[in-house]
Order: sequence, then C-alpha cells, then structure tokens
Amino acid sequence: MKGIVIGLALTVLGANVAFADAQQDVVALAQRFIAAQKTCNTAELNKMVADDMQFIHVGGMTQDKTTFVQGVGACALSNLTLDVTKVRLYGDTAILQGTQVHTLKNGTSGTLIVSQVYVKQGGNWKFASHQSTAPAPQVSKK
Repeated sequence: MKGIVIGLALTVLGANVAFADAQQDVVALAQRFIAAQKTCNTAELNKMVADDMQFIHVGGMTQDKTTFVQGVGACALSNLTLDVTKVRLYGDTAILQGTQVHTLKNGTSGTLIVSQVYVKQGGNWKFASHQSTAPAPQVSKK
C-alpha cells in the first residue's frame, strides 16, 4: 500500500512539474511573439504562428496569419509589452490572459486587455488566436 501511495504522489508531482513547464513554455513563446512584433521579425513570426491564426483587434478588425504578418512587416510599433496575468492549460491548448501596452511610431499608444490561445502542434507551441479589448473604466468609490 505504501508503494502505491508513493507512486501516486510521484505521478501527481510529475504532472504538476509538466504543467508548470508547459505554462513557462507558453509565456516564453508569448514574450518571443512580442519581441518579434517589436523588431518586425516576420520570419520568426511565421515560425511561431499557427497557419489558421486569427487576430481580432480591439475595434473588431480581424486578420489571418498572412495579413497579420504583413502588417507587422510595416514596422509601425515603437514599443510593445505584455504583462501575463494568467495561463490556463487544457491538454495541448493554453489560454493566456494579460495586459498589453503598445506605442506606435506615430505617437499613438494604448493599453489593452488581451486573451490569447496557444496550441501544441508537432511538439511545439504555436500562437493561434488573439482578441483584445479596452480596459473597463475605473469606478470611483464614494
């Protein structure tokens, strides 16, 4: 009986380590994705983005992989950051939530709340979907 309990404990520990490793891998990919956008690295983006990717902007404009990568190639960003607040894993799918701050070279800037989906394909995590929205207005306490 003691051997079974130890075996189960090791299995759970192993699953927790694998879960944490997967979360770290997704966050690392998200940061590489941001870096590639900031540096207009379309070759790198093409490697890390799923072929059927959809990118939904705050205003509702939707881009597929080709259109999105071409847009990044225009090098309009002067800065882009992502603060990851949560990563949820469902097998080979990860949902990342966070806050993204961007500044365009024309001086326009903003903060967005983002939800991104990553999928594991061929043993590698790929960026599959993005949707952003403006932060909720702050309600003053009376």
